[in-house]
Amino acid sequence: MACARPNGAPREITVCTSLPLSGRAHDAGEQMRRGYERAVAEVNRAGGLRWRGSGGVLPVSLQVRNDEGHPAQVEAATEAFMAGGCDLLLGTASPVRMAVQVSVAERLHRPLFLDVHDSPGFPLSRARWTVPVTAEGDLEARAHAVASAALRVLRTARRTDASVLRDTARQILSAPAD
Repeated sequence: MACARPNGAPREITVCTSLPLSGRAHDAGEQMRRGYERAVAEVNRAGGLRWRGSGGVLPVSLQVRNDEGHPAQVEAATEAFMAGGCDLLLGTASPVRMAVQVSVAERLHRPLFLDVHDSPGFPLSRARWTVPVTAEGDLEARAHAVASAALRVLRTARRTDASVLRDTARQILSAPAD
């Protein structure tokens, strides 16, 4: 996960997600992984993210764990990411697994970016730490859009303080809350 420099500034920005990369939903997981990887690669090809206190730009890394489509593994992976220094969490496609991610993000007060099309019926207006993004296209394109929006928030905020990320997302992203 995020490694710190001697002055306390991170060496990289870590974006995390758990996806079903095996099991019945593996096709959806692979599509989302490709979309997320493409967004991170685009930022890194452009030189990374300019960062407060780093003395320059930082690369972005994407950490993906296979949850095999099981909600209990989603919960364990999300908690492990947060405990390990994940700077930002990206959602999964299944409403059941996403509900688990939302629950953990809300409990741990860490931003979770997700596609509103993959979260039908969620009362997102009541979720303080969940950032809905409106994305179009196939699953890979929507994942790319969600990751790109999250990275735009990071670029604008230039820090990983959870409340700053949440507030910055509210300012620059326009997505319906429910």
